[in-house]
Amino acid sequence: ALGIERTGWQNFWVGFGNILPIIAVTFASGAFWELLFAVVRKHPVSEGFLVTCALIPLTMPPNIPLWQIAIATSFGIVIGKEIFGGVGMNIFNPALMARVFIFFTYSLKACEKPTMPTASEWNNWLENVRNEAKDKNISEKTINLYLSDVKPQEKIILRDRCQPESTITLEEYLYYRVDKSRIITGRNVLKEHKDILNKISKHFGIQSRFIVAVLGMESFYGRNQGKVDTITAVTTLAFDRRRSDFYRKQLFAALKILDDELVPSGQLIGSWGGAVGMTQMIPTTFLESAYDWDGGGIDIWNSYADGFASTANYLT
Repeated sequence: ALGIERTGWQNFWVGFGNILPIIAVTFASGAFWELLFAVVRKHPVSEGFLVTCALIPLTMPPNIPLWQIAIATSFGIVIGKEIFGGVGMNIFNPALMARVFIFFTYSLKACEKPTMPTASEWNNWLENVRNEAKDKNISEKTINLYLSDVKPQEKIILRDRCQPESTITLEEYLYYRVDKSRIITGRNVLKEHKDILNKISKHFGIQSRFIVAVLGMESFYGRNQGKVDTITAVTTLAFDRRRSDFYRKQLFAALKILDDELVPSGQLIGSWGGAVGMTQMIPTTFLESAYDWDGGGIDIWNSYADGFASTANYLT
């Protein structure tokens, strides 16, 4: 969809550049412990650590911080090999132990279990939200329908807090996100919807390839839109202090969408973060940019015409 392709060799070198630092740190950490235990215990250096250090990088996330690789390798070799003698064993295989260590500690700080509100705390907060919604001219019917039984969801707060904290280059991002399948599917979408895309492109002054590329990156052309109730998602995140102000705005915007009956199905469904449709627009952006191209009501969930037009409208 973005028109970016690489040869097999180009893909190889990008991947090699990503994995090489992990390999180097793994072998450096592994060699340190192997030599240390060989000196202390007065035994020959085992060649098994070379196999272990070759396997560990294959089990690690590609963008994991190198210091975590060093700690995981140390844990795997010291616990899995030196203490429990895990070479050749399934349960205490050093490479497996390193991966287990990362599984339980990677982004651990960000994934601390949140303290959920008591029923009293939630109801008091929700009552304030209901009163503010009335002040914003949201109808009593909509408020009662969508804010009477809504409950905070721990899993949504966990998803928000447990996003990996890592920085990747543009090259790495394109390598992992703009894959062959996404490119091929994007070309098929361009071809299949050529006529309507040309009309929308001319109307908004946005090239068709850019419109389709946005849908490709946001939802794989509408295939991955999420199945979470949007009111539940944004209400939960509005209560959570991390981004409360931002999501409070999204909550009132979502209520307005429903109050104005802008969703044909009457149900606002999307990602855990409150983004909806094939365009993955947050509620405030939906109100600003969602576009009814085919005259059947705004439907960025099922109508490619509306999805294309809404994306183009947003980009103008």
